[in-house]
Amino acid sequence: MLKRRFELFLDTDVLRHNLFLNDKSGIVNKCKEMFECFTSVINAAELLEDCNTKTEIEMAKKSFSDINILGIPFRYSLGISETVKKIKANKLRINFRDAVVMSLCIQARLPVLALNEKKYLKYSDIVGLQLINKKLILHNSSSEEILRKAKIL
Repeated sequence: MLKRRFELFLDTDVLRHNLFLNDKSGIVNKCKEMFECFTSVINAAELLEDCNTKTEIEMAKKSFSDINILGIPFRYSLGISETVKKIKANKLRINFRDAVVMSLCIQARLPVLALNEKKYLKYSDIVGLQLINKKLILHNSSSEEILRKAKIL
């Protein structure tokens, strides 16, 4: 019987930590082993923007192996605008980048791993964004266990 492969979205800070900050925890590799990993074209561009040399750019490109890069199709436009409206209706501010990334994750039904979980926590209940805490990744050995503890399954 085939084991179900669950999916996970990696935010820019996770990718940056892996590439530039000598990730001793191995969180990205662990994610790649347990999940089908995704990020967006926005996150990929942010990581590449941090690169200052051709060597860093090549390292960044290689870091995307086994990570699916999601584009932003027109059909997501309505979801992005709804995300912004819901957040503003709750008297919160949000930058457009975060609204696009969150909306993409919501519409693709992808839980998000961000090292700066607080960045998204204030919006998660308003828009239904599912967050995974990095400790769950580091201290558990199966994607199903992680998602169950995160109350996603």
